Amino acid sequence: MRARVRTLGALGAAALALPATPARAASSPGTISNGVLVTLTGGSTWTVTGTSYLSVLTLDADSAVTARAGSTVTMTVDDVPTALAPGQTYTGAITLTVQ
Repeated sequence: MRARVRTLGALGAAALALPATPARAASSPGTISNGVLVTLTGGSTWTVTGTSYLSVLTLDADSAVTARAGSTVTMTVDDVPTALAPGQTYTGAITLTVQ
């Protein structure tokens, strides 16, 4: 399933490109072991509202990942703190956390 949206908001996972295989529970409660692939293009902004687990995150030069006002979003890739930057593709065990 694919959808093109400027703001994910309430659309949540329905707006993401999800794998065709059913999700399987991972060893930690609340996580998914399947890959979630997110691509933001055309000036899209994803406002992260809670911890998110991805396998691939692609940002074009005009798109961004943010948190709500007063919060910040941080990212780790394979447990390594990594700065979010436009025009990049990140792959691995990606965790976005809102603080």
